[in-house]
Amino acid sequence: MHIVMARTDPSVGVTSGTTAFLVPEGTPGFRVGRYLDKMGRRLLMNAELVFENCRLPVINRLGEENRAWDLHRGRTYGRGSYGATVLGTGRAAFEAALAHARERVQGGKPIIEHQNIARQLGEMWMSLEAARTALYRAAWAVDYAEEYDVKLAFLTKTLCSETAFRVATMAMDILGGYGYMKDMNVEKYMRDVISSLHGAGSGDIFRMKCAALL
Repeated sequence: MHIVMARTDPSVGVTSGTTAFLVPEGTPGFRVGRYLDKMGRRLLMNAELVFENCRLPVINRLGEENRAWDLHRGRTYGRGSYGATVLGTGRAAFEAALAHARERVQGGKPIIEHQNIARQLGEMWMSLEAARTALYRAAWAVDYAEEYDVKLAFLTKTLCSETAFRVATMAMDILGGYGYMKDMNVEKYMRDVISSLHGAGSGDIFRMKCAALL
């Protein structure tokens, strides 16, 4: 089953002329095209959806005609959960780097006792905790705020994504050559977090959206 948003009134903009539909597998005129091979987040598959004279009964419509964007606005809240996912990946990269720093011995002592490594680990932890605090605030606001401030969703998605990417990069640095090996999983964390920098909206776009709402 696929949820498809399609233009149903091309005379107006996409926010006013789009309708959501349920498209079951096997619908005449619809097929799944080639699957796209990605460098990360492979569990979430992406593929081409091909429509060739595909017609649907009105019962397959989700919500009102030309009002799909009302449903689409729910993605604003979803960006917070997106931040939670990617922040968890960043946390996994940090924990892998911390474990390695405690075990790896260089210069007669574990590398966590070297100042630069310790500084990096401290920065990673502080960044993750700061992003998690912002995430919790945004999640609280969804349930309890009298009027939800959409800037919190933009903040959370941007901060969590950029933090996770920075932490994964630092983890690769701490592990050195080991980080490049698939046995250590850190290279996978790096590949997975890269997509978060642009998936569901880029940080630069959200910064401009926040500025427009100030």
